[in-house]
Amino acid sequence: MGKRKTYYIPGVEHSNPIPSAVQIGNVLHSSLIQGIEPSTGKIGSNLYEQTRLCFQNLQTLLDMAGANSDDIIHITVLMKDPSDRTIVNDVWLEWFPDKDDRPARQVLKFDPPTGYDILIEVVAMLDS
Repeated sequence: MGKRKTYYIPGVEHSNPIPSAVQIGNVLHSSLIQGIEPSTGKIGSNLYEQTRLCFQNLQTLLDMAGANSDDIIHITVLMKDPSDRTIVNDVWLEWFPDKDDRPARQVLKFDPPTGYDILIEVVAMLDS
């Protein structure tokens, strides 16, 4: 067995042959986390629903890795229209209400696959 541990979020697997995240040592780095409802495999119908599902799927990933939101050091948010970030901020503030205890974040505009308005990518430092 190699030093790389891989994770696959059930019901949210990528169509390409890549894992949902990889852990080496105490560093966890995700691939793009989609706003997909795991029980149906369907993309959320709007930005708000997709954002909630992205973070729900992130929670599943953190649980699988024995981590929590306190372990996140950076989140990249890829958006079809970054001017809609107020919707993302609503979910962000639910996850990270303390302004002095939030991970770094970057919002980038991108041309998403059909149906997506948002995807997220996360880097976390797990307890050793």
